[in-house]
Amino acid sequence: MHDRICVSNGASNPTNHHQSTVLQRLMSPLANPAGAAVGVDAVHIPTWADILARSGSAVENKIYTDQELKFACGRADRLATRFAAKEAVLKALGTGIRGVGLQDVEVVCRPEGAPEVALHGAARNRHGELHLGPIAVSLCHEEDMAYAVALALPLSGLTEGSP
Repeated sequence: MHDRICVSNGASNPTNHHQSTVLQRLMSPLANPAGAAVGVDAVHIPTWADILARSGSAVENKIYTDQELKFACGRADRLATRFAAKEAVLKALGTGIRGVGLQDVEVVCRPEGAPEVALHGAARNRHGELHLGPIAVSLCHEEDMAYAVALALPLSGLTEGSP
């Protein structure tokens, strides 16, 4: 993992540099707090909607579980957000999509509506190899972008009463 997170798209611009510095300070505890696994992803909703429209249900069925498709009801924002979540989780697991199917990472809803990650197959195996606790996920979609953050702490770092 990197010692710091650098986010900048125009460091010569003082505003962007300030935003980058603020992000670095806010995110530095996540850079590697005793082996934490962190993944972040963003998906452009209109582009994702176009890809799914051109590809048809065969691609949807390779990416999403039946439960995820039922929850999304065909809504591009929900499909894009869940895709971002899958990507964020796979980044946290350190695999990307190599060797792990997208359906191996399932985003389900708790009874109160909060998202939760269910791992299957190769994703579950990789999670076990890394000795991680539960993966927390946060999802958001605003205007034409979908975002997801995934975080898992190592089992050795969890104490009784931890989430």
